[in-house]
Amino acid sequence: MALQLKNTLARIFQVLTPVSDSEGLAVERRDSSRRPSYQTALVEWHDMEKGEQALAGRLENRSRTGFGLHTPRRIAKGKAILVTPEEERPIKAIVRNCSADESGWYIGVELVPHEKRRSDREPMHYAARVTCTRGGRGGDLDVIIKDASEGGLQLESPVPLAVDQRIEVSHLSASREGVVAHCNPHDDGYRLGIQFIGPARPADRVN
Repeated sequence: MALQLKNTLARIFQVLTPVSDSEGLAVERRDSSRRPSYQTALVEWHDMEKGEQALAGRLENRSRTGFGLHTPRRIAKGKAILVTPEEERPIKAIVRNCSADESGWYIGVELVPHEKRRSDREPMHYAARVTCTRGGRGGDLDVIIKDASEGGLQLESPVPLAVDQRIEVSHLSASREGVVAHCNPHDDGYRLGIQFIGPARPADRVN
């Protein structure tokens, strides 16, 4: 079992070629082609300063793993959002890129496969280091990886972190960027749910 768990973390923290901002959703486009869409949609997210936010957007195109969305306001890269297309159920997604155009903002998002992530989650107990990269508290934080999947981690932390806090999780010689999806008290500390928002990269390239 120990070997299997080490292989799981090795796969999750495997160093891949990072996707640049100019490439947008290049990884997603390789997996499946996009088809045009003309649906309106409700877009909701949580802002650390302004609280719950919502706006009406328009789906421009869709694929199996993501879609393009046109909105009147900017939504930051890495933000966890909830998109409800007309006559459909809400869809959890992560903003992968955001660019201005003549009538608003074009946003590329990647879907979050919640059910697959839960079924693939594996328990473990390994040390890691968290660095807060934008907003919230600063500095580094020693944590324990309690379970992991292809989409994210559950961490044991001595202090709480705000929902939507952008972080880097470093393990051995690599790191993964993520966003705090939830934070709850647990025993003498806190349990953090982390959603990955980027590929693995070498630790010496972490800012």
